[in-house]
Amino acid sequence: MGRPAVAVAGAIGHAACMTLAAHSATSFVYRAAPGHFSRRKWLAYVTAGEALGFIVPGITWLTGWKLGLPALPLAAVVVVAGAGEGAVLGWSQWRVLRGWQPAVTARWVRLTAIAAAISWALGMAPSTAYDLGAPTLAAIAVGVAGAPFLLVTIGTAQWLVLHRFVPRAWRWIAVNAVAWFVALPPTFIGPALVPADAPVALDLAVWGVAGLLMAAILAAVTGAAMARLVREVG
Repeated sequence: MGRPAVAVAGAIGHAACMTLAAHSATSFVYRAAPGHFSRRKWLAYVTAGEALGFIVPGITWLTGWKLGLPALPLAAVVVVAGAGEGAVLGWSQWRVLRGWQPAVTARWVRLTAIAAAISWALGMAPSTAYDLGAPTLAAIAVGVAGAPFLLVTIGTAQWLVLHRFVPRAWRWIAVNAVAWFVALPPTFIGPALVPADAPVALDLAVWGVAGLLMAAILAAVTGAAMARLVREVG
């Protein structure tokens, strides 16, 4: 799961770079959008959407772990559930973006779902490799190799839509990388503090709180960036 996931992400990153290069030679005429971007709505929708979406892979992982699923099947079902999280996140963002620019299509949602699945594959790769018998250092190496791709996957996927509406939209990739880097730690720290024999209710509660905190951070950082991007269009 580790090497294939990194290879897939690498291929996507290469394709994105090629697309960025092609875009640099393409001239877009950016016009003022007919609507208004609401930073408050973004904060509310994205916080709620990501917090709710994060529950999907969380419950999936917890259920599979309690049932004793082997490492690869467990990773596979969590990756599929991760696409569900991405779809909810993408829809919550798209819902707000449509109020600003109706021409933003549902492709934003689809690409976010695919990117989230890839991100979950990268995130699951270290533990999956370890569970399959890889040495600890090798599992850590898999995680380190995949981390940069994990941070830019969703931003890159969304750039494929956003660059048609705002200039220098490549900044959205960088902002998303920073946002996820800052937002993800609560989801690692919280569950790690829960004892292995803790009640399921406690697992779910900690996962939910960690997810809400992550979602709020993500919404705040990306909301500020999106507000600045759309202001440049007028």
